[in-house]
Order: sequence, then C-alpha cells, then structure tokens
Amino acid sequence: MIDFYLWLFRWVKRLERPYLGLLMFAILSPTIGQASELISVSPASDRVLLVYIEDGFIDTYGAYQGVSNHKTYYDPSDLQQLMTLANYRISSPDDSNFSSTQQPVNIGRKSKGIHYNDEWSSVPYIFGHWVYIELPYAMQEGKTYNIEIDKIVDGQSTVEFTFDAKKVRSETVHVNMVGFAPESPKYGYLSQWMGDFNTSTHSNGGLNLDQYAGRNFYIVNYQTGSVAYTGTVSLRMRKNVVESGSADFAPSYNYSNADVYECDFSNFSSTGEYVLAVEGLGCSYPFEIGGNATKAPFYYAMKGLFWSRQGVAKEMTDGSVMPRDHHYDDITWLWDKDHLPGDNHSNDGFNTGTAVQVNGIYGYYHDAGDWDGYIHHAKVPIALLMLYDAAPDKFYDGEIGNKYRLSDSSPWIDEGNNGLPDLLDEAVWLIDYYKRAKNVLKNQYGGTGGVPGYVGRDGVPGNNFTAWQDTRDWYLSGESAWQTYHYAGLAAYYATCLNKFHQLTNSGNHPDYNSWRQEAIDAYTWAEAHPQDTDLSNNSNQEYRVKGFAAAALYRLTGTAKYQTDLKTYFDWEPWSNGGEWSNQNIIDVCQIIVSMIPDGHPNLDASMKANCRSEVIQKADTYKVKHNQDNAFRTGIEYSQFMQLGGLNTPRLTMVPFAYLHTGDKKYLDVVHNSMNYVLGGNQLNQTYISGLGEFSDQWIFNPNGWIGNDQNSMVYPSRPNIGYTSYFSATSYWFTQSIASEYWSRKATYPNLINNPGSWPGGEQTFRNMFSIQGGEFTVHQQNNYMIYATGFQKAMDASAAGTYRIASAPTVSLNFSNDDQVNMSEVELSVNASSNTRSVRYFYDWHFIGESFDKANNFKLTWDPPVANGTEVLLTAVAIDEEGQWSKPSSAGEKRLTVVAGPGDDVSPPSIPANLSASAISPFDFMLSWSASSDASGIKNYEVYKDGKLLKKTVEEEFFIEKLDPETNYEMQVLARDKEGNVSAKSPVFTVRTLDVPLGDGKIHQQSNDADGLMEAEAEDYSFRAAGSSGFEKKFWYEYNDPLASDGVFMMVQDNGNSNSAGTLNGPRLDYIIDFRKTGTHYVWLRVKPDNGADNSVVLAFEDENRGDWSLGDNPDWVWVKADSTIQVPTTGQQTFSVFMREDGTKVDKVLLTSNPDYDPSGSTPTPPTENTAIFVVNSSSDDAEEKAGVMNLTSNDLDLRAGEVSAVRFKVSIPEGSVITKAELILESKGNYSGSNEVAISVQQSADPATFTTGGQDISNRTLSTETVSWSLGDWAQDQQYTSPDLVSLINLAVDAGWASDQHIVFHLEASTASTKSAKTYDFNNSTNGAPQLRITYQEASVPPTVSITSPSEGSNFAEGENITIQTQVGGDIQLVSFFRVTDGVWNFLGNDQTAPFSWSANDFPAGDHQITVSSTDFAGNSSPYVSINISVGDTGGAVYTQQSDGLAVFEAEGFHRSDFGVGQFASMQWESQADAQASGGNFMIVPDNANSISTGALEGPVLHYDVDFVKTGAHYFWVRQKSPNGSDNSITPAFAGTAINEWNMPDALTEWTWSRLGTTFNVAQTGVQTFSIYMREDGTPIDKIILTDNVNYAPTGTGPDNARVIWEAEGTEASIFPNPARGTVHIDPKDDSYQKLVVTDLTGRVVLTRTAIKAKTSIDLPAGVYIINLIGETKAISEQVIVY
Repeated sequence: MIDFYLWLFRWVKRLERPYLGLLMFAILSPTIGQASELISVSPASDRVLLVYIEDGFIDTYGAYQGVSNHKTYYDPSDLQQLMTLANYRISSPDDSNFSSTQQPVNIGRKSKGIHYNDEWSSVPYIFGHWVYIELPYAMQEGKTYNIEIDKIVDGQSTVEFTFDAKKVRSETVHVNMVGFAPESPKYGYLSQWMGDFNTSTHSNGGLNLDQYAGRNFYIVNYQTGSVAYTGTVSLRMRKNVVESGSADFAPSYNYSNADVYECDFSNFSSTGEYVLAVEGLGCSYPFEIGGNATKAPFYYAMKGLFWSRQGVAKEMTDGSVMPRDHHYDDITWLWDKDHLPGDNHSNDGFNTGTAVQVNGIYGYYHDAGDWDGYIHHAKVPIALLMLYDAAPDKFYDGEIGNKYRLSDSSPWIDEGNNGLPDLLDEAVWLIDYYKRAKNVLKNQYGGTGGVPGYVGRDGVPGNNFTAWQDTRDWYLSGESAWQTYHYAGLAAYYATCLNKFHQLTNSGNHPDYNSWRQEAIDAYTWAEAHPQDTDLSNNSNQEYRVKGFAAAALYRLTGTAKYQTDLKTYFDWEPWSNGGEWSNQNIIDVCQIIVSMIPDGHPNLDASMKANCRSEVIQKADTYKVKHNQDNAFRTGIEYSQFMQLGGLNTPRLTMVPFAYLHTGDKKYLDVVHNSMNYVLGGNQLNQTYISGLGEFSDQWIFNPNGWIGNDQNSMVYPSRPNIGYTSYFSATSYWFTQSIASEYWSRKATYPNLINNPGSWPGGEQTFRNMFSIQGGEFTVHQQNNYMIYATGFQKAMDASAAGTYRIASAPTVSLNFSNDDQVNMSEVELSVNASSNTRSVRYFYDWHFIGESFDKANNFKLTWDPPVANGTEVLLTAVAIDEEGQWSKPSSAGEKRLTVVAGPGDDVSPPSIPANLSASAISPFDFMLSWSASSDASGIKNYEVYKDGKLLKKTVEEEFFIEKLDPETNYEMQVLARDKEGNVSAKSPVFTVRTLDVPLGDGKIHQQSNDADGLMEAEAEDYSFRAAGSSGFEKKFWYEYNDPLASDGVFMMVQDNGNSNSAGTLNGPRLDYIIDFRKTGTHYVWLRVKPDNGADNSVVLAFEDENRGDWSLGDNPDWVWVKADSTIQVPTTGQQTFSVFMREDGTKVDKVLLTSNPDYDPSGSTPTPPTENTAIFVVNSSSDDAEEKAGVMNLTSNDLDLRAGEVSAVRFKVSIPEGSVITKAELILESKGNYSGSNEVAISVQQSADPATFTTGGQDISNRTLSTETVSWSLGDWAQDQQYTSPDLVSLINLAVDAGWASDQHIVFHLEASTASTKSAKTYDFNNSTNGAPQLRITYQEASVPPTVSITSPSEGSNFAEGENITIQTQVGGDIQLVSFFRVTDGVWNFLGNDQTAPFSWSANDFPAGDHQITVSSTDFAGNSSPYVSINISVGDTGGAVYTQQSDGLAVFEAEGFHRSDFGVGQFASMQWESQADAQASGGNFMIVPDNANSISTGALEGPVLHYDVDFVKTGAHYFWVRQKSPNGSDNSITPAFAGTAINEWNMPDALTEWTWSRLGTTFNVAQTGVQTFSIYMREDGTPIDKIILTDNVNYAPTGTGPDNARVIWEAEGTEASIFPNPARGTVHIDPKDDSYQKLVVTDLTGRVVLTRTAIKAKTSIDLPAGVYIINLIGETKAISEQVIVY
C-alpha cells in the first residue's frame, strides 16, 4: 500500500535533526546549502510559522583522535538578516488574504548548539536556529501558500505547501511517537515555547493557544487518511502554574514556559498506525496503538544494558560484533585486598605496590564512559528482579535474544535459547560476577569469602578510544561487607524468582534453587562476621541499610525468624523511611516491596509488618508519584522537588508504582506508568524520545565513546551515533567544570536566549542539549538510567494484553543511486532516483554535506529533481540515504554515493560576475571598521559576496558592506571581496585594499588620592586609569577599552574585547590598567571592583601592586553590576605614589569601578543584595473549638488532651498571620506532652485543603469528613516526658497545599493527625488549662517579600516651562531598597541618558535642555537588580514651536490616531502598558492604534491608562465636539477616556459589535477657553479598543463620512532639517528619516559596543527591526553625524 503521506516532502537533514517525522514542504527552488541551511518550514499554528535553519555540520573524531580531528563544515547565519521581517514573504494563489504578498508582523527565535567543538576551536559550536514568524492573517485549511525566504540562506528559497492539518506536521503537537497500549490513557499535548518572541498575545515566548480551545482534534489513520476518532481540545495547564519546587527550574518553576492544552483520546483503542491532527495547528509524528508500542521500548532498554556488559564480545542487532573489553587475557588485573573505597566511584588509594595479579574474573557492568564497576551497580539486578517478581508470567525465553562469547574462538552463548526468561538472564549477569569474583579470590588468591566492592578504573583518558582499546592495568578492591550483603540479598531474591519461574509450569524447586539459597546464606554470614561500618548513629550507614535488604530477601526465601528480626531491627533504625526517589532506589522501598509480596502463612510472618509494608508501598506511590504525575502539564514522572540532573525529567523512577497497582488493582497506578512513558517516548516539549535509536527523533547525543567512536562513519552526511537503548542525564544547572566540550556549561553557553547569562531563560523541558561529549548532560549510568528504563518499559509491556510475540529491529534499509557511467551532470535540473530495499519509507539526497531534499515517491524510485547550485566544473559527492519506518538509516556504501562534475548545458550562465570595486573603509576605530564596495553586476543576479581578510575567508554577505571587528589596534589589514552569482559562478577577488586601525590612547598619568580618614578610600572609575598598556606573550595588541552601559557608573566600563581568550594563571602578561595612587596610609589594603561577571568564561582578572602579582581573582557569576571583594590583599609599605594594576585574565571581563580601602569592614554602597531576613512567628490554639478529637465517628471538643493512637484522629486549627507575599521556609507543629509515655508511634499529618476552614463542631465526623490532603508528613514519636514540648518534621509542603487550595494570610489552617500504632501519647489541648498555656502551637519561619522598587518625580511638575539655559533639577521619591535612579530626557521620541544618581534623595540637575517639548523619564533600580517601571512628566523649554495640528478656518482639526506627538505608558498597575500601531488596509492611512487586549479596564474618569497626546493650534474658542473613527470588537473593548488640557472630558462607551470602521461622536463637549497650542489626549479605558482617526470641531452639525478629511499635518514629519529617529521607545521597529542624502552609513550597536546592524547610503526614510534591548543608533556622514540611544521592547 502506498502511504497516504507519500506526496509530502519532508525537508530535513540528518538523523539528529528534530524534524525527522516533520512534514517538510515541497521545495520550488531547492538551491539551498552554500551557507546556513534551511532545513524546514512548518506551522506552529495557522498564524505562526516555524523556520528551522542550521549553520553547518561536524564529522566527529574517531579512535585515538580528539576534538582537534573534527571536520567542521560551517557557514553561520547572519542573525541580522535572520531576524529581519522583510526577508520573509508569504503569498497564496487561493487565499484572498495573501493574494498580494504579505510580510510577517512579528518575529522571535531560539537557538542552541547542535554540534560541538572544544573551547579552543575557531568554530566552538554550530547553531540551529528556530525562527518563529507571525503572519498577518491565519492560514486557511486546504489553501496553498508560498513562503519566500531571502538573504538568509545564500539567496532566495521558496517553499510551497497546502495547509492541511491532517497532513502537515506541527512542532506544537506532542505525542508519544512510539505508541500506546490499547487500554492505556492516551494524551496529546499542545504547547510551544518560541524563545524571545514576545508580544501582547504571545508573551515571553509562550504560544497563546486560547483560540484553539474547543476545536476538534482527530486520530487519523496513517495509511488511509481516514478519521478514526474525533475529540475536543481542552486546557491542561497555564504557564504560570508552579510545577516544580527545585531551583533548577527557576525562575518560572514551570517545565514548559507556555500554556499546555491537551487532546484526550484514551477511549480510542483500535490498533493501527495513526497521527494526531488538530484543527488550525497540524499533526503529530505517526504512532502505533498496540503492535510493538510497548514491546519495542522494552527491547531497546534491555539492549542498552546488554551493551554495558564487561569482558565478553557481544552480538549487535545488525549482526556485527562489539569486541570484549578489559579481559584478564588482554590486560593485567591487580587485587589490593586492603583497598576499601566504599561507595566512592574511584580507585584512589589503590596500592599497586602490594597488589597481586589475578585472573579468571570478568562480567560486571560499566557505565557510559566510566569503565569501572562499583557498589551502586547492584541496583540493576535489584530492579530487574523486582520487575520479574511483579509479573513472572509475562517474560519469556527468546524475548530479547542476546548473544555473547568469551573470546573470538569461543562459541556464542545464546540467552534467547537457554530455557530461562531473558529478563532473568540479565538479572543474574551481575550476580554471577559477584559469585565469580568471590570464588576466584577465595580459591586462588587468599580471599575469605567476601565480594570485592570496586573493579576497574574511573574515567576514560581523553575519551578518545573505546573500552576494548583501553590497555591500562585493571584494579580490584578488597572484600566489602556492604557489597557482600548486596550479593546475599540478590542471590536470595534470584532464588525466589527462579522458583516463581519454575513453578509456572512445574512443581517443587528450580534445579539451581538450593545452590543459590546457600550462596545467599553464606554471604550473609560472612558479612555479619566482617563488619566494616558499625556506626549506627550515622544516618548514611549504607552497609547496615543493605543488610536490611539482604535480611528481607533471605526471610522471604527461607522463613527463618532471625532474618525477620534483623529486618525489623533495620526498619526501626532506618532514618530515611520517607522520601522521594531522585537518583537510586531507596533500600527501604525495596525491602517494603519484598515484604509486601510475602504470601500469608509464611513461616514466622509478622502480619502487621507485612501490612505496614504494603501500606507504605501504596502511600509512597500516592504521595510521590500519582500526585506529582497529575500535577504537571505533560504528566511526567518527575517529583515536585526533584532536580534536573541525573535524568530528572527523562528517566521514569517508579519503583513503588507497579506494586501499588498489584496490591490494589487501582488503575491510577498503571496510568502513572503509561503517562510517564508517554513523556519519555515523545510526548514532551521537544517531541523527542529519550531512548537512543527508538523512534523517528530520538536522543542521539549520548556520552558513549563505545558508540560514537565504535560507530564513527567518517562522513559528511552520516553522523556518529551512540548504541541503541540509552537514556542520558538530561542536563545540569551547576557545573563540575567549565570551558570544556565535556562540560554542561559549554552546552548551555551555546544558547539564545543565553542560559549562562540568564539562568532559567529556557523552559526546563527544553534544557537538554545536543552535546554528546558533555558528561553532566549526555552521560548515563546503568543504575540511574538503564535499570529504571527497563523497569518502567517492562512493566508497561507486561500489563499490555496486546504485547504478544517477539519484537526485533528490522534490517537497515539499503539504497543505490541510479546513474549511468556518466560522471557529469548539467547545471540545470537533474533527476535523481534510487533502487531501495522494500522497507524504505523515504530517501534523502545530499551533495557534499549539503541537504538537497527528501522523496517519499516510492512508486517512482524516490524520484527528486535537483537544480545544482554550484558553478560550472564543480566536483561534488552525491549521497543517497534510505530511511525505514522506524527511522533507521541505511549504512554508507559505494552504491549510495556518486562523485560527479557539474557542467554547463545549453543556455546556462557560465560567466562570472564583475569584480567588486571601490572598496572603502569608514568608522575606523582601534578594533573595527566598516568595509564597503560597489555592487557587482551579473546576468543571473548576485547571490552573495565573500569578504577576505589577509587572504582568509572572513564572511559571506548579501549586502555591499560588512562590519569588520575583533581587530588589533595600529595594524594593517588587507581586504578583498569576490562576488558569486546565482548559478555559482565566482568573480576574481578585488585588488587588495589596505585598512589600518587606529591607535589606542595610553593615558595621561593621572594621580589618584587616598583619603586620610578611617576608611582610607581610593575610588576611581575604571576608565579613569593613569595608564593602560597592551599585553605580551600573545597579547601584544590587546588593550582594555571603553564600552557603554547606562547602568555602569557614569555609563562607561572597561573590557578587553571578548575573543574567547584567557591568560595563564598567575602571569602578568595580559593587557593592563594602571592606577597611580598617592597613598596616605600604610599596611594592609583591601581591593573591591564593581564588575559585571555575566559569563563564567569572562569573569577573572589578575591584581598587581608595584608589578608584584597579588593573585588571580575569579569574580563569580552575576548578570548585574555588583561590588566584589578580592580574596587577596595588598601591603602598602610607605606613603606616597605607588601603582596598583588590574591585568586581564580572561578577555570579556567587564570592570566599572576600582576601590581600595584600609578598612577591612568597609563595604561599598550598593555592594551586594541584602539577604532576606528570616522571621519566626508562633501561633497557638486559642479556643476549645480549635482542637478536637474524633473516635468512632464521635467528636470531642472539650477533652483536655489529644490521644495519638490508632483508631482516633485529632485535628488542630490555627489562625496564621504573616505578611502577604512572604516565603515560608519552615513550618513545625509543637505539642506538649500531658504525661510520661514510652514506645514509638507513627503519626501521619495532613492538611485541610480549603480556604479559611471553619472551627470544629460536635456534629457528625467533623474531622474525617473534611477535605484532607492525600500527601502526608510522617512524624515518628519516641518516648515522651511530661510537660516537655515535641516538634514535628517540616510541614511546608502541607502549607503549600493549603495555599494552592486558596488559603491566604489572616486565615486559618487545619492539620489532621492520625496515628498508625496502638500505643498512646497524649498532648495537651486548649482545655487542659482553659488557656493557651500548653495548647498546640504552630511555629512558622518565613522571609518577608522584598518591596518592589518604585519611583516618582516630585519636581518639576507636569507641564512646567523653563527658559533656555535655566537649570532644571529633577527630584524624585523612591520606595524599596534603591541602589540608583536613572534619569533620561526624551525629546522627539529620542531617549537621551542623563545619568545615574546612587545617593539618596536621588536627583539630577541639567541646564542644557534645548528649546522644545521634552519628557523627563526616570526609573529606579534596587540592590537585587530589579527595576521599576519608567515614570515620566512633560515639560517645555523656551519657545516650543514644533509640528502641531492646526485647526482650519472651518473649525476642523483632523489627525490620524497614530500621528500622536507623545505617547506614554500607564501608571500603577498599568505601567507596563502602551498604545501601539497596527496595520489594517481599511484604516485611514493603513494603520490604527490599540492597547493590546489583556482584559484590563480602568475606573471611570481615571487618567491612569497609557495615553496619546496631540498638540493642536486652536483658532476658535468655545464648545468643541470630538469624533473618532473606531471599531468595537465587543462590549469589553469599546471605551476610551478623552482629555483636554490634562482634564478628563468624559468616559466614552462607544457602540458595541462594530466590525467595520465607524465614525461616532462623544455626547459631551469640551471648552476651548483661548486660542493657541493646547493638548488633546486619549487615555485607555478598556484595552483592546481600536481607534483610527480623530476629528475636533466646533460645528455641532458636522458629521464625517468615509475616512474623513485629510489630516491637518503630515504624520512623522519633524520640522527643520535635522534627521530624526523615532519612535522611542519602539516596539520592534525603529524609523529613520535622514532629511537629506548627506548620511552615508547607519551603524547600530548595543551597549557593549557590539555592532548589530549596518546600512549604507541612507538617503531616504527607512525602517529597521530590532529585538528587545537598548541600542545606540548612529547616522554617519562626511561632515556630520548624529547618535541616539533607543529602547526597543
């Protein structure tokens, strides 16, 4: 059958690409690939398109090589062009909204590394860019669209597609791409985080999907296209919901940072292959229901563990062989009987001098790249045995079919044909190793019968060879009691499982049962006789903990009372009886599971112990898994407080859950397993499976040298991959080390928005990265990943009634190119086709490393037409890759490759372009300049230019200019440019043009004075140095240089240009800043620097005094300006002039101020944020009705005690008053004992989940009938003494549940106490003394919420007028812990930074305001780095003049709404809101004004909203009328508040439901008392109200029609001849009007001085699009230049 989706083009690149199953649209002009590569275009929704672009590919190194041997294919994206809206154009032949070509209206992106080199490489990493463009209209179902993309991928590319939601894959649709068991819950999720995309509709990157709620979704048969099921989209969770309590997911504590909607198709169970399609969005990857949906994940997970077996050769799934590693016949094994590393994953302390050589030992497990075995690996067989124990009849021989052999000459050992279930074969692998090692040591080398605790060597030297290529000596540690207890428990548990297997079809015991039983008993006896950790006061005594496990397994096996006694003793001791499961199985959980499975009637069985264990299994499953699974949007298996590292999100740790299901039969537990696996298998934020090799887009970036080196293809097309079946650590937010390809810091550095500078800027679910060299991100361990994945996939498979039969991976597809012997092809269209194996679903074609396209046309040999984008005579390597239905790639072969020469055909353009001419340089500085040239000419058009510096290719560009940066001062650079046309023809290089950079001023020898007071201060701006000098030893032309930042002191800081360089530790050869200081004091001095260490690679300097090194100084990590104190001091031997110096250690380090002091306690003002103050409050039960008991359904409110014993429940009620917004850090219940009591009690504390619960009453069961939390906190009570107080464990988690239920400060909280033991302890109540004396208490520790910074302008007043040259003092009033206030003058929309005041009462004076109207704007910043909203007032200086609207003689004053003179934000809660201009072809002038709709409204007559001001020169007085041309979308978006001369005229509710532009008049008039210029204003009343045009008239009978009369003024035309830059602040787009043609260049920089955009020949009005930020816009001419600071939001 031909696939229903055969006609669709998937435009994707390699196996690691995120769009393997993504429908990629047909390429009309597939000339992609010379530069950054367009990989895909897809719908995020019908209004937002996702464009995915890659900057290259890295062929990674092979055996005995390193990162320096990588082959890098790289051409980076021009980010300016990438983010320019004009480069994207959309049209349609059948959608009238796009009948004329449209541009997007908004854009955003996220970028991350997709390939990695090391930190020293010229290309440290290669980016993938996900660009989101918002369309002006929604696409319509069934319509065809053309997307033209220009200037981004070396020329224009056109993508054509039909928008059919049932056929077009969308990254917004997330579903388990492997599949579902028929009877399992089935959810698809809808969500998308779009990076820095930020509009009123789609804020902070979150795609707003509200309009899709209630729409249909469909389950569509993948083969036939028929709809099999229909459902409705519903909201799952908002993005502001807290899903995590871990700081790893701060600041949002949400895994998605976007709203999540869901598609629930749990009721659909028909087997088959389907896609999930959603109206208006698109569809998912295909998935199965039934079939291999649960078998395949289990198979892959089992294989992943099998590859980690040590010492044997293993058969791979394709029939190849993985060689054996570290075998005693190949390398030397040494045993140090005295080496006892405990749980240290290390061979530190191993004594090779006394160790003896041993043979005969092999067969442990190793991890991803650490090829040693250690104690925690015992968790692997524990998990596998528990899985078999849970479902012994669901696992069988031959299910996996592993084969291994001991040597190349040995026969294969076939575990798929040995009569034992393959799961038990894997379970016994490590147990056999323990037995083998014990026996070899005992029988041959003097061992005493214990099991060694450690084997191997930690780490892989250089990570540049495989395990079987490692020839180091191998270490074996001494006999370990801890490990021997493990062996005892495992041998006993294995014997139990052997019998369960045997008794499925036989009676009696398994033949090996008795031998394993004896092994277990002997090992336990040995470990008891050789204790190594007897300190039971140590809560971390793992030896004793594992003894408990061994006792549990042996008691279940033998029924011997001693083992039960030992187990109960362990249970009584265990201090960690409660807790989640974040990295390893908790031994107590394992023990409780084993005991819960003991059959009734077992010898000596303590039935209460079994019942308690069963109860604990269920309770922990409820508390830590069921609840948390339901409480996060994607229903992951992560716990609320769990951290990210070690696989927090991608590894399902569900130890208790299967057994809770077996004990109760409650489906909710089985659902947790299914839901957790759905997340792992693709139903997650990245549409990625977290098991390598499984599914169309799986995690291929696993730290696994055996995989990426063993599978190295040495190919431009085929990537190196890990072996199948692995799951990684996911990521980490704290780093073991930095500046290394093996660091997760390095992974996270290659991100935009940048995660190093802005931790938490990416959602947690997307914080996994494609760096297979990262240890913290890409590594795995067999006991933290493999075992859990087998446990979850195995139980899911076991419970799936449809999972019958054996699963095997199909053979990889094969492919051969169909070409004649001709080795040439024409430059014009070439038809490509292949012969492919029958299991091929698609074929991808490449030339060299560039992607051509993908064909699904199986009926026509996967035919594809190619137009080679290369020049005549170019030789290329053509490669075809076949891909099957499981996502497997064909293997590289000569048949799949063809080396061809591209030659010209008739009519092909073979003429090169003209040589670029007239090279020139401008804006030359010591470190950069602008290079320009004249455009080349060519018949087919210019594709791009290549810019060469000193003979080396620097960059490709589509413009006739390029900004050359990161240069050395006083240096000649030889520049050349060549042109390339659209047919690939290349011109010669232009003649050499030499540019010399400027020199660097070296200083004037300024002398700084030290104060002679108690502090002995010398404080200087960093740029106020005495001298600066270049470095040496490679830094000869590197200098500290000045850069701009308005938050730096006086707006300037010093930095050595960031080129990724660092200096050797302890050396003084970097660039230096010298400060000559006239010291007044001698002795010890302390150094402070004000710095901005916003990057872990740019945060260190070297200090020196009189050229003596005073030490390297790492400044920490902080995105804000902070004062940092040096660890080292300087000793000043004498008074007088001496030199203090700051040397570069890492370039890019930012320094603002330098301070020396003789006072060790001096702390500069504004040094560090004040840590939050912790407060403690105690609340006491203060009435009889606030504590109560309930027994047998009878309430007692007057008892003088609360009895804590089984069969009774108690409750206490407190009124809690703490400041709103406080963070509760600890909460404890305090009870006072009524008498003396011995023995232990277990009390479960829960909380009432409701707001302000009522007092207790005597009626009914007023405790147990209340809504209580399922989550509890366990309180273990020991002996109690009379009148003593006893404190519970922390109850913060319960208070959080009360808060979630609506509790607020000054309301009540009720705690419920229920004991599970019969012994009694009685606590005093309010009625004990009829007072609060002795009554129950609640002690709460909290941090008060910080006061947000505020600021207001107290002087001058609104509308003040000043004479030219008059001094203007701006005075403010602030709120909060304020560090500084920033002052700005906004004139004609241009922001001018006046300065910062860091001293209260925070003011600023200036006398240089030019004549005209101005806006004074201020903002305050507190010590935590938080900034207040901007606050403004309007003033005028001298004769304001200006371009005002003039009232005509007929009394009309007419103006477009967008023609305002000034626009201002709202105040108070509306301070972040502003009017914005939007396009509408039906509006007058094509635009209208609106405050984006967020359902806000303002009180009648209040002038608090954002405002538009219009200056009108009135020529008539008296009553005037106000007309507005407007729409009214609904009754909530139809009102404004007009004002005249600062006074509200009247609130105006315009008519409802006006869908067309309509004129309407305000019934109230306003009075113009005098002629002249006065201000008319429009304030927001309800956001979402659109206005188009305004008319003021004194004629009561006047009524406008159509679009009304012409304006009284040309919008945006400023008077005079000066160029203008507007608006400011700007929402993404800035307009520049040069007024004349005297400006040759436009240069835009950020506040660090980095150039972000350049343009030439600015002779007419132009517009530029910029992402949010603060910029300096420079217009440069021959004789004049202007520079303005602009804020873009």
